[in-house]
Amino acid sequence: MLDVPAFVGIRIHPGNIDADTERCLLPGKTKSADAVASSRIAFTALFDKIQTALQREKIFITVK
Repeated sequence: MLDVPAFVGIRIHPGNIDADTERCLLPGKTKSADAVASSRIAFTALFDKIQTALQREKIFITVK
């Protein structure tokens, strides 16, 4: 996490609705106006990619 006002850390974890997070990133395979679906599947795939990349290099995630 770099320069995110009012946050000490931002996590990425499974969840489907706003109540599942405190402004963390919730990956999902599909989305609607107020939810994401298949979050555990998307999280596992993303986490595997992050773990593999970390073995080779530093990684950064940019959220726009």
